[in-house]
Amino acid sequence: MSEYEKLIFLDKLRDDYNLISMDTLTRLDGDYDFTNSLDPKILQRWLWLGITLDYAPAMEQAKQFVSTQGKTENLQFIYQALVDKGKVYQAHQWLDANRNFYHKSAIAKIEKIFIAQFEWII
Repeated sequence: MSEYEKLIFLDKLRDDYNLISMDTLTRLDGDYDFTNSLDPKILQRWLWLGITLDYAPAMEQAKQFVSTQGKTENLQFIYQALVDKGKVYQAHQWLDANRNFYHKSAIAKIEKIFIAQFEWII
């Protein structure tokens, strides 16, 4: 499967993530080694899926990914998935650990994700 086909495939999986079992996720990772992809576009899609479905290898890799990736586009998916899964404290810890590495605009967009979770209260 080409890199482009993997992107399309992962986008489709994200669209239907609620239909994916842990066995299927594990098998896909075994077959395609998505967790260890060197392509940030593939990795951010896979990590979003893994965080959303509580796939432990993805969580471990996501922590590493956010400490080496400064591109806002890639970071937003990861932080949004963490917040959506109720892992806000962990997301804050990761942001604080990488604050000096990220550009100010990336920090602002990530912080908006945190703020958005409370908008329903207002």
